[in-house]
Amino acid sequence: MICAEEQPSLTGPNGVTVERVRLWVRKSSPAMRMEPFRVGRDVLADEDA
Repeated sequence: MICAEEQPSLTGPNGVTVERVRLWVRKSSPAMRMEPFRVGRDVLADEDA
């Protein structure tokens, strides 16, 4: 990793705040991308198997 920049946080209508950070990664470096998701009771059709 080359640099990390703090980004403006996001606040939802229910008051929950999500902190954001931008990561600068050197080209051709191995990396993983992780994305936030919401856990719920709904199950997608392809996940039933």
